[in-house]
Amino acid sequence: MLKKIHLCFHHGLRVKGEKEICFSKQVNIIIGPNGSGKSTVLRSIYECGDCMRSEDSKTVYRFFDSELNNPHATEKKFTGYRGNVLKTRAVFSSHGEIMRSVLANFQFNSRDCLL
Repeated sequence: MLKKIHLCFHHGLRVKGEKEICFSKQVNIIIGPNGSGKSTVLRSIYECGDCMRSEDSKTVYRFFDSELNNPHATEKKFTGYRGNVLKTRAVFSSHGEIMRSVLANFQFNSRDCLL
């Protein structure tokens, strides 16, 4: 589980406020105004090899980006039976409803961290 992350120089420039973020063992919420660096923090946790993480155990990070997981925006992720069902539902559903359906199709393990 992630205990702390120290942002690298590149990500630190894009985040307003602290460059070292500590996390509790419960649910953590990142809030702030537009442009404050919330998405940058999530992306740095998910994919930056230069940001220094402190973990108490090995964790698999799953990054859920509503723009990249939208059936209207991409075809390649939504193939086969499940993909066709999600694309059809997207025609008749709000963005929030279809994102909930897409999220339900993710396969999670107990030690995964959803970003």
